[in-house]
Amino acid sequence: MRKALADLIDSSIIFQYNLPNSNKSIDKTVLSINDDSCFEATNFNDFVSIIYNSILEYSFDEYEMENKDLNNLQYRALRTRVRYNHDATDEAKIKYGFYGEVLLYAIIYKIFNIPKLIARGHFYSVAAKSETAGYDGYHLIEKDDKVQLWFGEVKFYQNYKTAINSALKNIENVVADDYLIDNNLIAIFDKFTMNNSYVVNSKLKELVHKWEENPKINLKQELINNDIKLIYPILIVYEKSAASYDRDIELAVEHIKDKFSSLTFNNITIDYSLFFIFLPIEDVKATKEEVKKWIESQKPLI
Repeated sequence: MRKALADLIDSSIIFQYNLPNSNKSIDKTVLSINDDSCFEATNFNDFVSIIYNSILEYSFDEYEMENKDLNNLQYRALRTRVRYNHDATDEAKIKYGFYGEVLLYAIIYKIFNIPKLIARGHFYSVAAKSETAGYDGYHLIEKDDKVQLWFGEVKFYQNYKTAINSALKNIENVVADDYLIDNNLIAIFDKFTMNNSYVVNSKLKELVHKWEENPKINLKQELINNDIKLIYPILIVYEKSAASYDRDIELAVEHIKDKFSSLTFNNITIDYSLFFIFLPIEDVKATKEEVKKWIESQKPLI
């Protein structure tokens, strides 16, 4: 990640507290296994800049950016790596999913310090011109011979209930063995076998080679045997209310408890963990509209 972008994230997306928080009397969500994390954006223009400038790293891997004109590469990203139709209506443009997806990338990579496994832009189909299928981000970390796949989800809506409902309406089928493997890992493995320039963790690389030699292997069992764990962060970006910051967080936690306490995750046997990242901001629509203006004017990158 470019240093200017990393510094901007550090100074503009500020950690407030984890949940549960006894001082605030706010519990973590009923679905969370890990502690939830709560952040605040301190400046409108800086937040817009983070989204706009993160498009590049979300779309391309590091080796693809070496010795390239980054502003030209940004234009290419908007043509070939994210869903952005310059001829679409303004209403359609602010409904695109990439606003949240690039933000999820920036937060997981810089704030949580989890390296990118592969740029999600590789999975966008120019011909289909639709939102990219699969999880919203692909990150990986290995520590003490254990591998964690950070494959997350993001929803970026004005209303916190709408964002949460959208994130959780199908989650039992998303946090699932079949979805993880058939809809995501196999596509990633296929990219790795076609291009050895990807920097891949050694244990996962061994599994990729094993699958390449015998695509009939039981990937679910291989993940279990190799202590590979799914970490599923859910980023909820929503508009602040007239209440306090703490109350905005509390309302989101209460909505999950009221509407989704009965959710079960019976479709996953692989080791997994789930948590929420809450980020209330000043004005969702204005944020997306400003990013759109920067895209249309081809504003130089930082």
